[in-house]
Amino acid sequence: MNPQPKDPYAKIYKEQKYYEEKLKRAEIIENYKRKKLREEQERKYVLKSLQSNLDNDSAPRPKIFIADLFPRGSLSAVVAAPGTGKTWFLQLLASNLSVGGQIFGGFSEEAKPLKSLIFAGEAGPDLLFQRAHETRWNLNRENIVVVGLLDAERKNTTLMLDKEEGRKNIEYFVQSNKPDIVFFDTFASFHTKNENKFDDMKPLITFLLSIAEKYNVAVVLMHHTRKSATKKKTLILDDAIGSSIFIRLIGVILSIEAYGENQSNQSGAKTMIVRTLKTWFQEFEPFTFTISSEDWQTSIDIDLLPAFDEAVKAVVEAGVLKYTGDMFGLNKWFKANDLPAEINGIGLPNGYAQRLLTILANQRKLKRRGFGRNTFYQCKEQEVKK
Repeated sequence: MNPQPKDPYAKIYKEQKYYEEKLKRAEIIENYKRKKLREEQERKYVLKSLQSNLDNDSAPRPKIFIADLFPRGSLSAVVAAPGTGKTWFLQLLASNLSVGGQIFGGFSEEAKPLKSLIFAGEAGPDLLFQRAHETRWNLNRENIVVVGLLDAERKNTTLMLDKEEGRKNIEYFVQSNKPDIVFFDTFASFHTKNENKFDDMKPLITFLLSIAEKYNVAVVLMHHTRKSATKKKTLILDDAIGSSIFIRLIGVILSIEAYGENQSNQSGAKTMIVRTLKTWFQEFEPFTFTISSEDWQTSIDIDLLPAFDEAVKAVVEAGVLKYTGDMFGLNKWFKANDLPAEINGIGLPNGYAQRLLTILANQRKLKRRGFGRNTFYQCKEQEVKK
């Protein structure tokens, strides 16, 4: 049998293949080096963007608050025990914001209507609709969007913050509705993690912070207190479930709790006080709201001056009318900061002067023009003559 003739080019083919493989390995190594260099440059760029020099000349970018309570681009929380009016507070705020103007009976003002997005967990949208029917508050339905957790689950859709799909769905609702403020009622309904473990909570809180910053919205978590807190007269930060993560990463924390010795009066009305537990910004003077029901009709009355009893309020209001009449007469307009810090021997806490003038204007005892910080007041003839 004749042997196969030897291929004269076999050696050349072998050498060519060797060099091709060598070039390919060299290209892979070079691409890897370029990738690592690019990643290192990007890392240094990010690190450089994180540093800045402390400057006392440039004014900081002003923080915009919704209802003078919740900052845009930040995460806030409202802490309360079950049955202390968290959802009533939320719904009245959303209703007021939807039409603009006075918020919480004059506690604050909004120049234009604002849109609320409510993720309803525990009770679901039905409770909100029922209460809207009971109260008949003035609202613009186009500016209040409600998304129910249980409704989503019935349709095999998740809104849970501890699931990637849930986070995507939540962001979809924020992106598509373009709200000014987003509520989670309650926060615990939207995850299955241990709220007392920092590592469990940090990814959830970080995601919500990113949503607030990305879409410039105020994100508000309605949150429960620990069971032990129900025995206390006054809440503190440690009474919030998962207080460690809340204290560290949430900028504004308000509390709602029973006001006075008794939670309700003889008619069954409940009075709750809203105050600051923690803030990175400026605190506000507390106000109260009283929930009462009669003949299937529910109403909420706001008291902007809970530091004073009714007799003291009358003395202070009379003093304000006399002082403004003596100082400004009938023709001169004045502002809240024109009032003295003390009226008829009674000191006014910070912010109460503005609330007093708001009340008197609502009672038509003073004229009013302007809005917000540029609000001016003028005495009426019949009040000056008193």
